[in-house]
Amino acid sequence: DSITFERNDDYWGEKAGVKEVVFAYIPEATALVNAGLDGSLDVLTGVESDLAPQLEGAFEVTEGETTDKFILAFNERAAPLDDIRVREALRLAIDHDAILERVGAGEKLFGPIPPLDPGYEDLSDTISFDPDRARELLAEAGAEDLELTMTVSNTYPTYFSTLLVSMFDDIGVTLDVEPVEFSTWLNDVYTNRDYELSFVNHVEPRDFNSWANPDYYYALADEDAFAEVQSLYADAMRETDPDASAALLAEAARVVAAQHPADWLFTRSDIVALAPGIENFPVASTSTRLDVADVTVTR
Repeated sequence: DSITFERNDDYWGEKAGVKEVVFAYIPEATALVNAGLDGSLDVLTGVESDLAPQLEGAFEVTEGETTDKFILAFNERAAPLDDIRVREALRLAIDHDAILERVGAGEKLFGPIPPLDPGYEDLSDTISFDPDRARELLAEAGAEDLELTMTVSNTYPTYFSTLLVSMFDDIGVTLDVEPVEFSTWLNDVYTNRDYELSFVNHVEPRDFNSWANPDYYYALADEDAFAEVQSLYADAMRETDPDASAALLAEAARVVAAQHPADWLFTRSDIVALAPGIENFPVASTSTRLDVADVTVTR
């Protein structure tokens, strides 16, 4: 439930700012806040937005960007999701503003590359919230009165599922939610591609390579589009100029988004609370790297 790091005073370079850092793992949101308020913690990360006001005054509450991408993936190899009109309809049914309002901390995302990564481009022009058009597309595809199953790890708050069920119901799609252990999600969805819809948070930075991987669980089924993405990604990785490489990644991301293989619901922002006297604690990209070498404490 915790890991302790001790400073190596024999290190040849610049020494860490504090002698010891204890990382305590507290998965329950209210318990985390209570541990801060009773003085057990000097820093809190991953604070739920609706609980953050309780910390104000006792802590400096900040918000930092992450590469956490909450993705609703569609299995393009399973009918009726093999029809691009059905996938687009599902995306048109999703109200990103309503989701962000409930989440409380994050940014809307309409493509596979988040703002912190090379190749990011605002792709809000590729999709909109339009339930009427969603119903039209489902009718064109002969896919009215659909019933679909979403596999989701039980580690996530249930309000995500509740929102999506309501949004899909509005266009005549019944969404059955199947909560599973994360290990089951890894086996059924990630490994065996046995799913219709999947909800999961992909936290890794610079992970666009997954869209160029034919064996990945949400790989594009359209052969021409997939070949174009692979080619653009390979060119981006060979390119030595960072701006030119990012431009190629942005082009590839547009190809992916146009296939509607998923809906990128949002990127999470991390709410970090710092007790008085804590300096130089990182508040961005906390999901993937937490470098505390420069942190200092003054009381």
